[in-house]
Amino acid sequence: MRRIRHKARIMAVQALYSWQISGTKNSLIVVDFLNMIQSKKIDVDIEYFKKIFIGTSNKVSKIDQKLFRHTSRALKLIDQIEKAILRLGVFELLYIKIPYKVIINEAIELSKKFGSERSYKFVNGVLDKIVFKKKESGSS
Repeated sequence: MRRIRHKARIMAVQALYSWQISGTKNSLIVVDFLNMIQSKKIDVDIEYFKKIFIGTSNKVSKIDQKLFRHTSRALKLIDQIEKAILRLGVFELLYIKIPYKVIINEAIELSKKFGSERSYKFVNGVLDKIVFKKKESGSS
């Protein structure tokens, strides 16, 4: 289960990246990715992929507000892949009941796979700040 959820996160980051770059409706991106998953017979949790991609893209304004408060960079200056990973991580932290350590670890792994050499440190730092603030306010 963990492996197919990990693949769902990989697909969601790729879909978010595509959505951010192209501005295409998220529903069309979902169709494209589902077709790719089916044609390549990728073993992925399709429902989880849809839940986290659609959820993240639908709540991007709230997610970006959270990111804005916890990053030293302007959002427009954050690399597109880092932004996709951060948005997904924040969505999972706020809306999915998964231990925060799992979410941060997955985000770090995605950053190492897709980001620049140091992006995992940036992603880890931002998500840590959000978790700390969430714990501090008592909404863990």
